[in-house]
Amino acid sequence: MNESTLPKEEGRIRLVVLEFSIKIETLLSSMLRCFLDINEPSKSFGNSNTSLSFNQKANLLLDTKYLDPEDAKKFLTFMEIRNQFIHNEDAKNFTLCLSFIKGKKAWLLKQYPLIQDENEETRIEECWHCLVEDVIKSISKMLGIYTENQKLIIDLRRLK
Repeated sequence: MNESTLPKEEGRIRLVVLEFSIKIETLLSSMLRCFLDINEPSKSFGNSNTSLSFNQKANLLLDTKYLDPEDAKKFLTFMEIRNQFIHNEDAKNFTLCLSFIKGKKAWLLKQYPLIQDENEETRIEECWHCLVEDVIKSISKMLGIYTENQKLIIDLRRLK
């Protein structure tokens, strides 16, 4: 980026994407620590330069059996959009961002058809917010499945 500050709207969008990325990464780290029985502080899930990256944590999540294919697609889409805003200077808004990710604009609009706005940028941003909600719900759902599985294991051990 040039030395001037970001235009106000571009900065707002990037900040919103970054804030939700941090929240989702925090949830993801907590969930993976739970799955892997890792206590805090942790080298892998801490805040140091040796900690796992967001992408590495996401790959661990995608490798689990707790994420169904539809949720995986949503999570991957979230990651692709996040990566464009974080790493691509030309992704100045959602419309431009999605122009760098083949087929995602159509997929996103199809996924969230109830979002109706004449302004395409507003419609896409609202779809993105719905996507973020779905990603957070999928992480919560996985934690619920994991917790239920752990309860079953404890019950089975009691029966022995």
